[in-house]
Amino acid sequence: MPQTIEVTREVIQTVKVIQTSVPVTPTQTTPISPDLQIDIDPGYFDGLIVLTQYYTLLGHGFYEEAFNLLSTNSRSYSSAKDNFLSLAKISFRKVEIVSIVPYYLDIRAGGVPKNPDPIDKKRYTVKIKAWGVGDMSGSVPSGVLQTLYVGLIQTDGVWKIDTFATAPLP
Repeated sequence: MPQTIEVTREVIQTVKVIQTSVPVTPTQTTPISPDLQIDIDPGYFDGLIVLTQYYTLLGHGFYEEAFNLLSTNSRSYSSAKDNFLSLAKISFRKVEIVSIVPYYLDIRAGGVPKNPDPIDKKRYTVKIKAWGVGDMSGSVPSGVLQTLYVGLIQTDGVWKIDTFATAPLP
């Protein structure tokens, strides 16, 4: 029976509440300094959705649907769809998304000032754990935290994954 998946932009959160009694210790709170407040370009949210979809699809075996989230440039870099699909089946049996952060915020947190990306390009720092066939997920051991730098490009109003790197993107 073929598998199908429908991906939408709607985010619904279900919360299971269990009543419990927990001792609470008062703590001192510190107000957030105006210097620490961060404005996020709303364009980054669309990219967060695309990246979440991509890694979720990979982790659930929907490799062809994940391939469709790649830009034309990224698809040609992957050599061919068949090559991408065979590598994805070996490398991504399970994927845990640890974090997806706009790159400029990631480096700003490290004290390096950087301007946001152009309106049609967005860069992200992505941290995942992936499990593949056997003890490996691609070129790293299964379940090991991976930090990836991913670039997205917007073409005709649609965000696509354009670049992957293990070092920060220029």
